[in-house]
Amino acid sequence: MGEPVSLAEGVNVIHGELRGRFPYAHALLIQDDMTVLIDTGAGDRPLGSVPATPDVIINSHFHADHTRGNRLFPDAAVWAAAEDAPAIRSEDEFVTRAGYTRMGPGRARLMLDWIEHAESRVDRELAGDEVLELGRRKLRLIPAPGHTPGHLAFYLEREGILFTADVDLTSFGPWYANPGSDPDQFEDSIRRLAEVPARLIVSAHKGILREELPRRLEMYRAVIDARDQRCLELLARGPATLGQLARHWPIHGRPLQPGWLYGTWERIMLEHQLVRLQRRGLVRAGEDGRMERVAGA
Repeated sequence: MGEPVSLAEGVNVIHGELRGRFPYAHALLIQDDMTVLIDTGAGDRPLGSVPATPDVIINSHFHADHTRGNRLFPDAAVWAAAEDAPAIRSEDEFVTRAGYTRMGPGRARLMLDWIEHAESRVDRELAGDEVLELGRRKLRLIPAPGHTPGHLAFYLEREGILFTADVDLTSFGPWYANPGSDPDQFEDSIRRLAEVPARLIVSAHKGILREELPRRLEMYRAVIDARDQRCLELLARGPATLGQLARHWPIHGRPLQPGWLYGTWERIMLEHQLVRLQRRGLVRAGEDGRMERVAGA
């Protein structure tokens, strides 16, 4: 945790509790004529040390580890992408879009309590590909869907600082365990961000990264390919149902506990992975509903 870390004059990283691990995340504070706080899931203590009260909060996407602290700044306007705004405003919409309804009776409430979810107003819906005039500097919004439909990244061109939010460059790789996630969109977003001439990246869960940024982004993207290959290797043994494939944990690599949580995420990501492989003509659904590898794939 610790105090805010200055990246440039008026630009500070607010480090999240648990070193930014879920259900917390790092945030970025930009002080100019307009003071902007990007994401508010760092935790109450880190957010209590913010060196300036934000005029505007921008939520990179609808997940609670990026929106939970909106309530701490009641006078700040809240902005978010139009695609994700409904799930910030409404708990019911959040539960549906987060896939919590698939975890079994009562577990949606358990998850909401654990992540300390709170509804928040959204005062402005962002279209993406916008450039915000903050005063002396400009903040470029970069649509980066895949994690969620309205996921945004942010670039301060003058300082060369890229806030990638949950294009997070963790060793696990891209996370797309919501019903509306999409690994193909995620892959395109990673490639788009790799074209940004950043001198450093701030990841919501890895923090400040300065070295070998293009290589890090490519290694992160390549995790999606590795998951493709694991699925194809399993299907080379013969047709299988989603449940049969999930028992091999091709996404997470090994069984994780609690099983009801990680098992749900495994199945949702596996569903997306199989759709991706179907789009590429590498697998297909057989007449009995089992997935099978296409000959020659």
